Amino acid sequence: MKKLLALLLIVALVFSEFRLEKAEVVVNNINKDGSAKVTEYIKIIVTGQYEQEKYKAGINNNDLANWAELTGLTDVRMHLSSANADIKGFTLRPQTLKKCDPFQDLCHGEIIMSYEVYPYYNKTTKEPIKGTGLFTVDSYKPRTTRYALNTDTLKFSGPQQMPKIESLLTTASENVIVIDKYVYFTILFPPNTVILDLSQEPEDITVTTPTAAITQLSWTNAILGQFTLIFEVEDSLDTEVVDFFTKIPKKVQEIMLGDQGIATIAIVLILLISYVYLKSMEKKK
Repeated sequence: MKKLLALLLIVALVFSEFRLEKAEVVVNNINKDGSAKVTEYIKIIVTGQYEQEKYKAGINNNDLANWAELTGLTDVRMHLSSANADIKGFTLRPQTLKKCDPFQDLCHGEIIMSYEVYPYYNKTTKEPIKGTGLFTVDSYKPRTTRYALNTDTLKFSGPQQMPKIESLLTTASENVIVIDKYVYFTILFPPNTVILDLSQEPEDITVTTPTAAITQLSWTNAILGQFTLIFEVEDSLDTEVVDFFTKIPKKVQEIMLGDQGIATIAIVLILLISYVYLKSMEKKK
């Protein structure tokens, strides 16, 4: 009897596993400074009672490194590189197991990560450092911002894909993005977007540039070499007016707190006092 129980335990452990069901990286809320919000949905199939108990034990753990170690899955990670982008506001929310199948002894889990990605800025000039951030921006004409995807920030290819494409990588550029068949990279574009240049379209859509008919693009099961994505967004006149008046208080604050702030305040006070004095003299005359 003991041998049978031991055998059953060994079998249970052998067939216990974490398996990637789907990893979706969604980029939205793209801003004029090139920053954007990124949400990653890592869906996992958990097979076996042992692994399901491990998952449940870690449900209150919001440390990404611990979840990567617990599951042993390469894609339990951020798919953007913090070396080339300033990652802020990171949150990780493990979801409870659901859609459990007692006959197959499996459940579905999910880890949701969200964060904002910014370019790094030069501390002296306050300008964004070239090659950092998810998008490079150029406000080359009024009310219009042009965006170019910075592929150096993307971090999709993992060790499990390397043997499959080794021969390709030896002859291709370093700017090769490998997206596995279980991984999806999706960009949701702002309103009034015009796609200007796209070097490789997703398999399920045909894009003829320039076009304003695209609201989102999603790539999966693809090797993107020398990948280029350029689009522009034109603001409405109403938006420009609102932005102008919204920025006035910030500009005033920057002037007051800057190197010439005290001198500026002094000049304003002198002009105000002079105006009041002249008005009072007019009344006396």
